[in-house]
Amino acid sequence: MASSIFVIIGLFLILGFLYILIRNGKIKRNGILTTAKVVSISLEKGSENEEGFSGVIKVPVYSFEYYKNGNLQSHRIKGRSNSKVEIGDVTPVYYNPKNPPKDYYLPKKDFFIKYVFLVIGFGFFAIGISKGFDFYSNYFYVFGIPNIDKEGFFIRLFFVFLGFILWSSITRIINNLIFKKKNKAVDLQHKNYKESI
Repeated sequence: MASSIFVIIGLFLILGFLYILIRNGKIKRNGILTTAKVVSISLEKGSENEEGFSGVIKVPVYSFEYYKNGNLQSHRIKGRSNSKVEIGDVTPVYYNPKNPPKDYYLPKKDFFIKYVFLVIGFGFFAIGISKGFDFYSNYFYVFGIPNIDKEGFFIRLFFVFLGFILWSSITRIINNLIFKKKNKAVDLQHKNYKESI
């Protein structure tokens, strides 16, 4: 059933949103905030199509510093393709001190990615349910959904979507409030290290 494909894709994308939200939140809770700087622009091949590659895309390369065993080290990461940045631009980055090269999060650069997953996911899910509403409505009772028509269901689905947005926003605000003291401590650590060398 074609509608089932839309529902499954939608659910996977929504789960992708939840994964990104939880992962980034975990990095912020357990991580350290510092600054990443654009050190170069990487020119890479675009996606391949029938006529070959679609062209060249520009990918910014960031570098940030972190402490390991008391020593200051640096690591390079790639940002989003075709980002409007220049060499020397800076952006905040959170990293997990236990594994900086892999567990990091660029809040200003990756902010909208999870919402893209959410919006497209809900869109696919809504289309799938709409196409097979007569079939899926027979199982609404399993999830405690009353016997409602299609319009009523999508109104409820819209409020669920708003709930996801609200939950994400509140989580982000709380995380920002929690990490203010930690960020001050990290700035002091950087200052003390630089004064010692």
